[in-house]
Amino acid sequence: ELAEEFAMVGKLREAETYRLKGTSLDAELDTNALLQVPWLRRAAVRASPKMWPEAAQDLDRAVDLSREANRDQRLVLGYQTRGISEKALEADQLQFAERTALQSITICRQLVQEDPRNANFRQHLGYSLGQLGLVLTAAGNHDRALQIETENVEVMERALRDFPNDPATLYCLGASHFMLGDALFQLG
Repeated sequence: ELAEEFAMVGKLREAETYRLKGTSLDAELDTNALLQVPWLRRAAVRASPKMWPEAAQDLDRAVDLSREANRDQRLVLGYQTRGISEKALEADQLQFAERTALQSITICRQLVQEDPRNANFRQHLGYSLGQLGLVLTAAGNHDRALQIETENVEVMERALRDFPNDPATLYCLGASHFMLGDALFQLG
């Protein structure tokens, strides 16, 4: 996996060179802008073999570097951070999973505040809230999970009012209701 990581860093440098020239290296790198910084990629790679302290350090570095990033790059950071939270939850690393879910929420909230007319930003905020709800449920914090999942439904209901013809927003609303139902079920 480390060889894969170093190969990706090389691709990222090459892609950055092409980007600066105003051209695209290839469609894969364009859609893989989510590997925007080597630190983020390394955090994701380290989360796979369960190198949690190292992944946390790399993720912190990626967040620090993202302060100057554009909205799309920060969205990718929020998406990847949520993915790392999912890996941590699967590995029963609940504190790390909660921390990364909260980071993802923070990133997505900022994006929604900057551009409330962007449906994609709201959808990612909903997914990040849902991830935090899952983590809190796994940790046995059912009351807080219920609060988060209720907020998730409210965010997605507002999004659907603003974007009534967007199928992805409708799907996210359905998913948020499902997660709220699960949180209610866990409370008994």
